[in-house]
Amino acid sequence: VVGRLTGLTTARDIAIGGTYAYIAGYTANKVYVVDIARPDHPRLATTLTIANTPSAVAVRGSYLYVASWDTGALRVVDISSPLSPVVVGLITGVGVANPTRLVVNGRNVYKAGWSGVSIYNVNDPTAPVLLGGAAGLTDLVWDIAAGGGYVAAADSAGLRILDFRNPSSPTT
Repeated sequence: VVGRLTGLTTARDIAIGGTYAYIAGYTANKVYVVDIARPDHPRLATTLTIANTPSAVAVRGSYLYVASWDTGALRVVDISSPLSPVVVGLITGVGVANPTRLVVNGRNVYKAGWSGVSIYNVNDPTAPVLLGGAAGLTDLVWDIAAGGGYVAAADSAGLRILDFRNPSSPTT
């Protein structure tokens, strides 16, 4: 262990953008923004309050994507100024619930969660749109990887390859 920062309540997921780590603070209803420019001395730079237990985060460019466990909501956060993150987009009530992982691939965000994977278009960060989803998997999808129109999903049944080339009706 080169560096350590304690006191981050229930850190659930982490994404790195530049010299900052963005950590989903599940029960704290926060995203912790940690300066990791000096790996031997990480420091809490700021926090962003996120309702409904943030459980998954991903970074692409100047945007942070945050999914909430309780509602499945997907938030888009402008992190062009990491010390002053601002929620600029939100979509609630659609897609899989209980998100465990977010993956950004091009202009799309894939969200893994309870028995499936959802895909959102975030070309306009202020207005994310649900494109579709694959449901009916065994149980909680723990991790995913996306590329070439396909998603590899890991759940208790093992590996599943999902075809998302037609996002409105993916095949399992």
